[in-house]
Amino acid sequence: MKHLRYTLIFLFMSTSLLLISCTDKPHIKAVLDKAEEVMETEDPAVVYTMLDSINTEELNTRRLRAHYALLYSQALDKNYIDLATDSIIRPAVKYYRHHGSAEDKLKTLYYLGRIKKNAGDNEGAMRCYIKAEKYADDNDNHLMSGRLFNAKKGIYYRLNLFHTAKDNALKAAEHYKKANDMSRYAKELSNAVNIFQVLGDTTNTLRYLDTLKTLTTFMNTSAKSVYYNAYLDAVAKDSTNLTSRIIKDYTNAVQDTSLIDWLSIAKAYYYKNEQDSALQALALYPYSNPNYLNEQRYLLLCSHIYKEKGQINKAYDYLLQYIDTDTFERQLIYNDETKYEDERYYAELKSMKLIFTLIVTVLSTIIIGLVSILAIRKIKKRRMFVEAENVSLEKTNATLQDITQNLETSFELLKSENDNLTIKYANVLADFNQKELKNYELRTQIEGRISLFHKLIASYITNDGLSKSLEKELNSLVADRETLLKNLRNYFSVMYPSFTSYLVDKGLKEREIDICHLHLLGLRGKEIGNYLNLSRHYSISSDIRKKLGLTEHDTNIGLYLFILRDQLCKTF
Repeated sequence: MKHLRYTLIFLFMSTSLLLISCTDKPHIKAVLDKAEEVMETEDPAVVYTMLDSINTEELNTRRLRAHYALLYSQALDKNYIDLATDSIIRPAVKYYRHHGSAEDKLKTLYYLGRIKKNAGDNEGAMRCYIKAEKYADDNDNHLMSGRLFNAKKGIYYRLNLFHTAKDNALKAAEHYKKANDMSRYAKELSNAVNIFQVLGDTTNTLRYLDTLKTLTTFMNTSAKSVYYNAYLDAVAKDSTNLTSRIIKDYTNAVQDTSLIDWLSIAKAYYYKNEQDSALQALALYPYSNPNYLNEQRYLLLCSHIYKEKGQINKAYDYLLQYIDTDTFERQLIYNDETKYEDERYYAELKSMKLIFTLIVTVLSTIIIGLVSILAIRKIKKRRMFVEAENVSLEKTNATLQDITQNLETSFELLKSENDNLTIKYANVLADFNQKELKNYELRTQIEGRISLFHKLIASYITNDGLSKSLEKELNSLVADRETLLKNLRNYFSVMYPSFTSYLVDKGLKEREIDICHLHLLGLRGKEIGNYLNLSRHYSISSDIRKKLGLTEHDTNIGLYLFILRDQLCKTF
């Protein structure tokens, strides 16, 4: 009897200890619940301190360890402490794979994806995001769902899959709106506008810009920067008069200069042909982007601006840096594409192993027969689980195949763009060489005229009259009419380009333009006719007058040309 009593006491104590070990500690659970409650509202540093104060040895159940691992990973991420391994979040991954709510599963997969992305494993991150997506509509945490689609958008955008990136940006915006987070909603719509501009979809660009105009009061500073940047890019090229007001509103609304996209402002000034202002904006860009020398948009814009300013050597240097950076970026995308190919191969190999395991399991079931009803039920559950995993893997593989195909298309487009840039560079270099040759010829002509002019001054000062050599040189210059006329054409085309273009636009032929040039030297019509041996000088003069809109009774044509040249030069 005494022995039985001791046995009952032992069983009671064992049962009590077992129940205690399987029950969450109330004070630890209270701290975790409080941390989860204030995660989105309190200072992230406060939440991190709250979690860091917990003695991890008191996490006595799998549920508590999983809850702590998820919250701690979330707090680290919010404090900009980037994890590159899953050692902290692993308990949550294992537990919430088969337990917990849809929100718990979504959060765990999202932050696991963030960790993989920090480690440079974009494909692993995308797999986590795709698995998490099936829980996005089954929970009420729309803020977390918005973050999920925003993360997917970022990876698709980097891989130049702009249509898919746009769809995910709009999904993220919709979830932010449901969460009543209007600032994030506006910021994500601004990101979508940027992608619509890349796709050349003007209709949707203007549509969503109109929506964003009504949301400016809800935007924080970061969201306002994204909005004004999208607005400026949308109108800069076609509405240069509007850009000045947008730039002013942009800089007034975003006081923190590190949040302003000075590259977009510089681009707007470039389209307004205010190249000095564009360079001033570019000078501020490195403060918000220290890696600016490796950014293609910056290098290409610098090349365009210096070309417009006539600094061809600088433009050429930036163009070469842009081509080198473009080649490097395409190599990175190719490497990602190759990695996806390898991963897909191993995923298919893993799927084949699972199928083989399933076949062995089914054959073993047939051989074993009716050993027990319990064994048969377990085998059926195992088979259903494997089939579900296979379906999930097939969907993931199909998505990755689409990504690979789109990458191949993007690579071909980039290759074609590189060829076009090479041709453009060759044309720019040819134009530059042609201008240099023309400038050399003009300089040689000017030096000859100045030398002749100095000889004339010397003759005048010494009062010796024209020397034979000087008289011979003048006669040679005047006698070679075609060379003189060609020199005059070169002179007026460089010194008075607007005047020469005006005569060409009026339909004057080359000989008629030569006559205009001789009028500007001070020659009268009869003198010009004698010099050029023109039998129909009056007829040609009449044609010139008609093309310039003058009648026979209007002002002297020589005087008219002098006035016209001076007016056009002032306008230019």
